[in-house]
Amino acid sequence: MKVASAVMSAPVHIGKLRCNVAVLMAALSACLTLLSYSGVRREQMKSDQLAASSQGFMMRDWEKPKLFYVERNFWISLLGLTLWMTAWRLEATFRWRPRPPKVPMNLKVTRLLWILVGFAALLLADLPLCRLNYQLQLSYYVTPEKESLLSAAPACAGVFESNAGACGSFCAQVRRVAEERQNCVFFVS
Repeated sequence: MKVASAVMSAPVHIGKLRCNVAVLMAALSACLTLLSYSGVRREQMKSDQLAASSQGFMMRDWEKPKLFYVERNFWISLLGLTLWMTAWRLEATFRWRPRPPKVPMNLKVTRLLWILVGFAALLLADLPLCRLNYQLQLSYYVTPEKESLLSAAPACAGVFESNAGACGSFCAQVRRVAEERQNCVFFVS
């Protein structure tokens, strides 16, 4: 237990911020859980829209693996968050020694200040989390399909969907990838 407590309370310095391994990993797990939950909600909304459309019965089987992987990632990150929070709490309980509490002179002002600092940190974290979510969605949903379409792109160069002819399926796939990217943009905003 002493070795585990020493590892968990090892200091980690990020700039001027100093925290221990347990806090850092719990925060990382919380961010990953939040992002993966966002992906789950996106896939669920997409499957609901497909089920309501006329071609929903055909597209559902194609969408099920994506929903499965996104839900799997959510549950894995949630398990990681639970384990790191438990380890953090056990480590804090192990090294805690009863001491007489020090009560600051103006406890209400101190609490209000920390609440305001937490709220400001939450507001500042919104933009980077949105950008990270957007990048993850693009790399998972758009980039693989785009890469597979790039090999067929030279054969259909300069062709428009209205007069595609033999490149009609290619144009339809390109349109679907473009709509998927647009859905990623709308979901993040």
